[in-house]
Amino acid sequence: MPVILRSAAKLQRIASGNPYLARGDSAEQLHVGFLQTTPTQEQLDKLDPARSPPDSFAVCENDIWLQFINGTAKTKLSTTYFDRTLKTVMTVRNWPHRARARGDGWLR
Repeated sequence: MPVILRSAAKLQRIASGNPYLARGDSAEQLHVGFLQTTPTQEQLDKLDPARSPPDSFAVCENDIWLQFINGTAKTKLSTTYFDRTLKTVMTVRNWPHRARARGDGWLR
């Protein structure tokens, strides 16, 4: 099983760059995917933003913000999809859980 690490400074940048919270969306629907490598533009161009409506994603360097409107069970925006399309490995974490675990108000 691959291990993907982010420094505290990188996690802070990820949190402050959350495009969904910036536009006022609910944090309860958010997840963040950590990519092992940074995808190329060619790989990013292969991603389909209409793959699983109403779910959406936003790529920020080597991380992917995911918004699962109806939860994770039925989405087609799976780690397998991103791993295969971007030729890397991704692990996904529920954002509210990550923020509560830190206890520093990242959800505000």
